[in-house]
Amino acid sequence: MHAGPSRNPHREPIHSLVKLSISLLFTVAASTTVMIAIPTLADAGSLAGRGERVPTQNQLARLSEFDQYIDYFTAQSYGPSGSRIDEAYVRALILAESGANPKARSHKGARGLSQIMPGTGRKAASDIAATGVDYRFVDESKLRNFKSDYLYEPAVNLLIACYLSATYSEQYGGRTDLVASAWNAGTHSVHRYGNRPPPYGETRGLLATIHGYMTFFQGGRTPSWPMRAWDTYGFEAPGWDSAGDGATSVADWKFPSRSSYRHR
Repeated sequence: MHAGPSRNPHREPIHSLVKLSISLLFTVAASTTVMIAIPTLADAGSLAGRGERVPTQNQLARLSEFDQYIDYFTAQSYGPSGSRIDEAYVRALILAESGANPKARSHKGARGLSQIMPGTGRKAASDIAATGVDYRFVDESKLRNFKSDYLYEPAVNLLIACYLSATYSEQYGGRTDLVASAWNAGTHSVHRYGNRPPPYGETRGLLATIHGYMTFFQGGRTPSWPMRAWDTYGFEAPGWDSAGDGATSVADWKFPSRSSYRHR
C-alpha cells in the first residue's frame, strides 16, 4: 500500500508493449530501444533456489493485461527535472502490492493495482492535473474531479503510482529500496531512520518481495541497491559476511517486527 506525499508528472513513450508468453519459456517482444529480459522457467527456478521471490505464471499472465499502461506511464518524465521510474520496479510493485488485481482493496482502504490510499491519490491527481499534461488512457476530468474509486481504474492508478515513484526516485537519488520504503512507510519514516529503510516488518517484507521480482524482470540481474545488511537494512541476515559481499538467501532474512507504526 502507498502512504505518503509527493509532487511531480509527464513524458513520451520510448518503447513497445511487453507481451508475456507463458509456456516453457517466458519471452518479451519489444519494438524499439528498450527490452525487459524475462528469465526462462529454469532461471526462475534458480532464483527461487537462491531464496529470491519470483512471480508465478498466473501472476505474470494477469500482469501482462496491463502492459500498455505500464509501458506508457514508465516511459513518461515527471516533474521539473524529468524524473522517470524503472519499469521493472513498477511491475514488481504491482505484483507485490495487489498480485496484479485492479480491484484489490486493503483493510486500510488502499485501492487498485499499486494499493494507493484515497487521500494520497487525491493529492497526486490534483498535482498532476495542475501541470496541464495530457496523458493517454486517462480522462483529465478524473484527475481534476478525483473520486476514490478511480483508483480501481488501471490507467489512473498507474499514472499516480509512476508519478509518486518518480518523485521519490528523484528525492532519493534513484535508490529503489528507498522508493519502496517511502511508498510503504512514508517519506517521514525514511527520514527518521537517516535515509535508510525503516525497521518495520511489513516494509522489510515488501522490500524483499520487490527485490526478488525486480531480479526476475531484469533477467536475473539484481537491483542496484546498497547490499550491506547492517547499513541498509539494520540487521544481520543469513548469507551475509562481515565484508558485506552479498546475500545468498533473501528468504532467510529475519525481518524485525513492530506491532504499531504509521503505515500508508
